[in-house]
Amino acid sequence: MSKHIKTIGSTIALACLLTACGPVDDEDDMSTSNTQGVVAAMAKSNGLKSDHEPTTIAFKSDTKQPATSKDSAWLPSQQDQYTVLFDLNSNGLNEAYKGELVAFAQYLNKHPNQKVHVDGFTCELGSAEYNVALGQRRAYAISKFLESKGVASRQIILVSYGKERPADPAHNELAYTKNRRVEVFF
Repeated sequence: MSKHIKTIGSTIALACLLTACGPVDDEDDMSTSNTQGVVAAMAKSNGLKSDHEPTTIAFKSDTKQPATSKDSAWLPSQQDQYTVLFDLNSNGLNEAYKGELVAFAQYLNKHPNQKVHVDGFTCELGSAEYNVALGQRRAYAISKFLESKGVASRQIILVSYGKERPADPAHNELAYTKNRRVEVFF
């Protein structure tokens, strides 16, 4: 019985992953449905409880947290990295990532000589030229968000690697989801 339930769960997760890929969307809409569907499917396939609350994935290389009113001594290091995931063929910024980006902007506003790297990446789907351009649009979307919060453009270093540096080298939808990203680090 348990094996049958796992098989059904895996089938549902696969169906969700396959249907999560939407049409091309180069506009800056705030849609999160595709990413949420993939994340929910990933949770189900790993046996985690999945509710209908919005869910996102963010990877950090360090446990330090951005400055808040309680902890104003936070200083970013080169090891601090924040990953923002994107939907297929999209450069629309997901609302769930904005809180962390606002904290980075506040830090950068207080430290005008500090620079931040914003590196755009894509999954392996599509041509090399298209993916470099899409990675650039994704990095630019993060850059524009930071600038809208007062960060000077001279503080932001934009790079697009396209599909050349995958976070996960596998050739499946889970890997593609991890690779559609922007990495923000100091």
